[in-house]
Amino acid sequence: MTGKVILEVEASVWTTQLGGTANAVNEVSFELAERSSWRGGRVGCGKSTLLFAIARLLTRPPRSVGQVLFSGQNMVAMSDKALRTLRWRAFRW
Repeated sequence: MTGKVILEVEASVWTTQLGGTANAVNEVSFELAERSSWRGGRVGCGKSTLLFAIARLLTRPPRSVGQVLFSGQNMVAMSDKALRTLRWRAFRW
């Protein structure tokens, strides 16, 4: 991997469905370097679900088990306000 690592993920994502929980993404671990892209996985394997869960943008809030670090900041532990600020500053393209 070339470049500075900006995203480190070690997590599983659980969502609420029909009164119970469902494992949407199970035990994923990866690092993403600055100015790189993430490719891989088949259709329906959970790429979008994982990324929306990381940014806490799903309509039904997931329960994420694990760690998500963006430039060293723990996104899982951030308040809603801090996360909105991070999204506004870091994810503008």
